[in-house]
Amino acid sequence: MYYSRGKLNLALIIQDDAIIHLDLDGDGEVDFLEFIEFITEITTELQKMYIRSVLRDNKIPRFDAQSPAEKAIVVLIKVFYKYAGKGGNPLCLERRELRQLLRKEMPTLNSCLEGNSNLTEILTNLEENGKAEIDFREFMEFVGNFAVAVDFSFIKLSCDDDN
Repeated sequence: MYYSRGKLNLALIIQDDAIIHLDLDGDGEVDFLEFIEFITEITTELQKMYIRSVLRDNKIPRFDAQSPAEKAIVVLIKVFYKYAGKGGNPLCLERRELRQLLRKEMPTLNSCLEGNSNLTEILTNLEENGKAEIDFREFMEFVGNFAVAVDFSFIKLSCDDDN
């Protein structure tokens, strides 16, 4: 279920027919997994803009998010930075910071993971950079994978209800 297919070219998506670039498996449709990949790219680009603005202007930028989806993206960025850097690198979460974030900001996800023998494996897979820290892209992939798991749960519930 884990996904990470590499970088989408956002400039091409905006200029061309988006379906061509978002439909990674070529089936003519953008499925949920492909949509999550797109949202991860958009959110990561917004995060980069956020960092550039902080470094350039020395203040936290204001994003005028209008829709619930836009607001959710901004919240994910803000939550990440609320916990990042307490123990070191301000652009990454250490394992302890991620656990604190999960407990306080994502209690449902945290309760699913607590006591799960796969949690250590999940955290290890997130720490691909070898520094025992998780950057924003890795965090978004983690959140995206949770969204995909929830989507599969909805599909399964829907199928079970039909029987």
